[in-house]
Amino acid sequence: MQTLLSSFQPVFVLSFFLFSVILGNTAIAQTNGTSNMFAYERLAVRIANFETNKSIEDLRSVIDEIKYNQVHLPRRQQMTLWFLTLCAIDRNLDLNYGSVQYKKTNSFSINLTPPDPKYMSGIDPSAIEEPDIRAQYVSMLKTNREHAEYDNFQMFLHRIDKQISLDIEKTVRLSYGQTESDRQELLEILNKSALSNERKQNIQALLR
Repeated sequence: MQTLLSSFQPVFVLSFFLFSVILGNTAIAQTNGTSNMFAYERLAVRIANFETNKSIEDLRSVIDEIKYNQVHLPRRQQMTLWFLTLCAIDRNLDLNYGSVQYKKTNSFSINLTPPDPKYMSGIDPSAIEEPDIRAQYVSMLKTNREHAEYDNFQMFLHRIDKQISLDIEKTVRLSYGQTESDRQELLEILNKSALSNERKQNIQALLR
């Protein structure tokens, strides 16, 4: 009887080992899936927050996470995040940036001169004696600051727009340029996105 049990022991140990490996792999796959979904949702929220915080630094950080994909997102999620980022950029990108009309409506000065020329440019408003001139100058400073901040925002956003277009082109060619099923998957994600028709056509052209 002891001999019979001994003969079954290696089989039992091997079976238990295989079961443990399968169970472990399943748990790892479930954990990775949950982790991926959490990472995807976290990045999607940060992209949405750009609409209100207008943080160029945060947008760059999000783009780097998507680009280098250190959390190993599936390519479908990665491409969806690329398209969400493009949509956020498009909603904030001033297409008139750099034009003559833009410069007329968004002009600003490094050293703003008060309405009364007797005061030097850059003077502290509190040093202006006349209340009406001081109020005008305060208003001018506020508008000037807003214009400068907007111009700076647009400058960096246009730079990001150019770079992200190159990043997406690289991703499409590497991940979706092999088979027809690749192509169909990308088109499905693209059609579900809120990108403009021009954006969609440019991305579709990468598949040819």
